[in-house]
Formats: sequence, C-alpha cells, structure tokens
Amino acid sequence: MSLRTRLTLTVVIAVLFAGIGIAAIGSWATRHELYRSAEQTMQTEIERLVDRPAFARSRLIEQFQRADAGVGVTGTTGTNPLGGGSRPNGLTGSNGQLGRGQRGPGGQRNPNNPAPLLPQDRSIQDLSINGQIILSVGSIVIPVDSTDIEIAANGGSRTHTLVSNGVHIMVVTEGGLGGGAVQIARDLTEIDAALIRIRNLAALICALGVLFAAVIGLVMTRKAMKPIEELTDDLERRASNPDDLSALPTPERFDEVGRLTASYNSLLAALTGSREQQRALVADASHELRTPITSLRTSIELLHRAPDLDEATRRELIANSVEELEELTHLVNEIVELAVVGSADTPFDACKLDELVENVVIRARRRTMSEIAFTSIACSVSGRPARIERAVNNLLENAVKWSPPGAPIEVAVAAGRVTVRDHGPGIAAEDRTRVFERFARGRDAEKVAGSGLGLAIVSQVAKEHSGRAWVEAPVDGGTLAILELPVLTSPVP
Repeated sequence: MSLRTRLTLTVVIAVLFAGIGIAAIGSWATRHELYRSAEQTMQTEIERLVDRPAFARSRLIEQFQRADAGVGVTGTTGTNPLGGGSRPNGLTGSNGQLGRGQRGPGGQRNPNNPAPLLPQDRSIQDLSINGQIILSVGSIVIPVDSTDIEIAANGGSRTHTLVSNGVHIMVVTEGGLGGGAVQIARDLTEIDAALIRIRNLAALICALGVLFAAVIGLVMTRKAMKPIEELTDDLERRASNPDDLSALPTPERFDEVGRLTASYNSLLAALTGSREQQRALVADASHELRTPITSLRTSIELLHRAPDLDEATRRELIANSVEELEELTHLVNEIVELAVVGSADTPFDACKLDELVENVVIRARRRTMSEIAFTSIACSVSGRPARIERAVNNLLENAVKWSPPGAPIEVAVAAGRVTVRDHGPGIAAEDRTRVFERFARGRDAEKVAGSGLGLAIVSQVAKEHSGRAWVEAPVDGGTLAILELPVLTSPVP
C-alpha cells in the first residue's frame, strides 16, 4: 500500500469516526430535547389538575373530549389498579388545551365557549388514594404499577416511558391535593418517527462527508506527495548514475518537504566533498609514494646490474633501500590510518585522558634520547582510546623531529586539553592551519623525514571526538601543539 493511499485512508477513517460521533451526539441531543419538551408540556398540563381536590379533578377531567368521540364521559371506579380499567369515551370539542370548560347559568354549557378538546395523542387518568382508576379519558391505555400506587398514597411525581398495547408512550404521574394522583400519557410515535428521519439524514450526511473526504484526500495527498515523488524519482535516477551529485532546486518552503530537500542537498554536498577528498588523497598518495618507490627501485636495479660493486658501496645501497622501505612502510601505514579514522566499528568508551597520555609518553621515552617532561591533572573523556593515543603519539613524534638535541619536550594534560611543546624552529604563521592538511609540510620540511600525514591524523581524531586541534607559537620560540577533547562531567573512577 502506497503512502498516498495510507494518508487518504487515514483522512477517510478520521472523517468517518468524526461523522459517526457527531451524528450520535446530535441524535442523542435531539432525542433528549424533544423528550424534555414533551415532558415539560405534560407537566404544565397536569399542574392544572393536581392542585384541586379529588372531586374537582374528576369534574375537570370529564370536560376533556376527543374530537372523534361521541358525547358523554364514561368513568369507572374500583378497578384493578395494576390491570388498567375501562376506558371512557371523551366528548367532542374544538380546542386542544387542557383546562376548565365554560358553563352558562344553571350549569349548562355555553355554546359560545365549547368544552376543551383533548389532543388525540393524549390520555388523562385519575387515580384514587389507593391507586384505583377513578376516571380515564383518551384512547391510550395507561398501566398503573406499584410506583404509581405509592405516589397516589404518599404524593410525589414520576416521568417514564413504556410500551402500552404496542404504542410507545410517555407517562407523567403526579400526586394530587388531598391524596390520589393524576396521570397524563402522550403518544411518542411522531417524535420517534422524527428521530428516525433525523438519524437517517445524519447517516446520509456522514456518508456524503466520507465520500467528499475521500475525494479531497486523494487530491490533497497527490499534491502533498508530489515533491516527495519527485525526490524519489531523482534518487532512483542517481542510483543508476552515481556521478551526478548536483543539488536539487531548493523550494521556497519551510515545511517537512523543504527540510527534506535541504537535507538531501546537504547529503549531496557531503558526498561531493568526500569524493573530492578521496581523489585528493589518491593523487597525493600516488605522488608521495612515487619518490620512495623510485629510489628503492633504483637501488635494487643498481645492485642487480653491478654485481662487482665494492662492499662499501653495496652496503650503502642496501642501507638506502632499507631506509626507503621503512619510509614507504610508514607512509602506507599513515595513509591506511588516515582512511580508517572515524570508523564506527569501535565504540566510544569513558577513559582517563591523563593515563592515556602518560602511557604514550612512557613509550616515547624508550624510543628517543630526548627528554620528555610530563605533567597532568586528572580528567576523563569519552572516545576511542586507541585513536586518542595515536593522535598524541603523532604530536610527540612531530615534536621529537623538530626539537634540537638536548632541548626538552614538555607534555601537559588538564581539563581535556593535551599540549605538546618543543623548542624547535617553530611554524610560520601562514603554515599554522595548513599543517593539518594531508601531505602538507612546513618550511625546511625536506630536512626532516616525514609523510605529512601525522598532523592530518591528529585533526581527524579531534573532529571524530567533537574536539579540535591547533598550533601556537610561544613568545620564546618553538611550537605548542594542542589537542582538545570534551570532558566528561562524571570522571571515570
């Protein structure tokens, strides 16, 4: 599955769940609001009845009529409170409000003020103090349970929904004045049908939203993935043509794609620099190797072609050959060492820098007649001990080569800094940075044997350990070479 497809599916699934959540919450809120409105209406209607004595409540209930019923009100008493009871027919009227009908003189109903009309989705029921149905008006059968009986006896109120004779209804039961209770029921069929229509509409909107999100997701992901696809195509093209290291056009954007392009260009620049360094190393190495190889070949050919050379000349040629071979071996070792510096095969370890440098000084004292003074303050660094020892050894070898006979070499360690001081001719100001380049040698370098790679290795080791290396010229002459490495905050015990 492609990244574009995964992003589109993510958008679609997110919109789907969001739509389902919104539809569910909206349906619940609508149902709650409609039921609450119906309950409030019924409570308002029932309050007109419960604040009257029992005999007055019955007379008021008798006045409610159904539009489709004949004249007359049928009441029943003494019925089973849990079994319902008989249902009287209402009287025909004109309006749908609950309340007292208007009567004329002599108790006759005034024709100009018709009796109140009981809505077709309502039923009213009057209960006695012991829960028996006294009077019931309307077509909805209102069951009476133990809770309703308790309200009729002790007062209180209750609202609940139930299914009666296959009809979903809401019933409000409230205790009346002086005992008994009044129940009003409302048919919820229309409200439930409206809720179903709302849920269906919400489902349709959710489906359309998902479809719209899928289309928008495809369009947007295609536009968003276009720079990445172009970058992928460029990588595939460069894989077949590794010589092409030209940078990509930098987009004028600062998002993830812009950062990725900039990082890719940085990688190409680093590869270009590495390739140039490799070419320079090969060219410089071939140039430096040519001299000892030529000299060694000349000496061997002369020994081969002139077997009648005197013994002194022969020994001199052999000694020169051995010396050139040693120089060649040393040069090859330096090139190999320079090539492997920075290898990630050896992990970093916490080590005591003062002890590492002291070990290098002890070995150097065995190989030279020069006096080497050593002072140190304990400090710890994180790195590759063998690389650090090699860098310090190169600094010492360089100091020994340039130090005049009898002059001491001073080595000091403190706070992650290794300093090596000699009292030789020093390094010219214009050569102090160049001496750390590969095969770079200072003035009068031809008088002293060397490959020109020792300080380059020191510089590489410093960079490998996030440190630095440089040389200074003391006021009293000589050279002060410095290797500085980051110090550990927690010293090695």
